[in-house]
Amino acid sequence: RKPTAEARMNYRDFIDKKPALPTLVIIEGTERLFVDSAVSTIIDRVLEDGDRSLNCDTIDVLEQGAIGKIEAAAAAFAFLAPARVVIVKNAHALNAEPRRALWKMAQTIPGGNVVVIQDLVPTTSKRPEPLSRQSGRNASTFAGKNALVIDTTVSTTARRQFVQETLADLEM
Repeated sequence: RKPTAEARMNYRDFIDKKPALPTLVIIEGTERLFVDSAVSTIIDRVLEDGDRSLNCDTIDVLEQGAIGKIEAAAAAFAFLAPARVVIVKNAHALNAEPRRALWKMAQTIPGGNVVVIQDLVPTTSKRPEPLSRQSGRNASTFAGKNALVIDTTVSTTARRQFVQETLADLEM
């Protein structure tokens, strides 16, 4: 399936509609439970039965040399799986210059793998501005390719549904 034309969706729509995943996924908002659930869902959908230990990297952008590690992981070939997943954590903790470097790197991600950037700032934030608005364009044109922005801003309805699903999964 080709990535969805709908470049921005809230967490509930992402879980319910199961859109195709493009090369770049940015998770914004502040609800940590939704963020973790979205990341887990992405990994499950991309890797299916593939070996996660060889095809899923989690990189904290606050680590020394993180941008280079992200580029290398995104460019690597998947091992016995359809693609690799690279999770980029703590983008929201970066100052302006490192955020620009991350944004520049995001524009050069090669196709074939999925890079998920966790940018946990409120979607209406002015400082730092969410990465999805960094270019001043619609997120669907990130880096000249499709991208998906998942908004994890909490709503009462979404939280209630998440709790009900979690309880059902636990058979309570």
